[in-house]
Amino acid sequence: MVVIHFHVREENRTVKKAVYVAIGVRLSGTKEVLGMWIGGNESAKYWLGVLNEIKHRGVEDIMIVSVDGLIEFVDTDELEETWGKKYAACLKIINRF
Repeated sequence: MVVIHFHVREENRTVKKAVYVAIGVRLSGTKEVLGMWIGGNESAKYWLGVLNEIKHRGVEDIMIVSVDGLIEFVDTDELEETWGKKYAACLKIINRF
């Protein structure tokens, strides 16, 4: 999961919006964009909705989830709730200067 921030015009003012991009890698090594979502409040409920949408798009299973600084994603049980099994959480926060 990658997040990209954009400045956009909304109701005659400039606001910052986040676009979340989920990228999947098949066992063969082929990369695919699984989806893109604009905004969201990054709550556990929001991520559960994203994961359910990914599953409904045809993703049968996941092996590794890599996120950068999405604490709400790692602290909750969305993965277990969506795919029915536990996953080990690994969170790496990168400080950018």
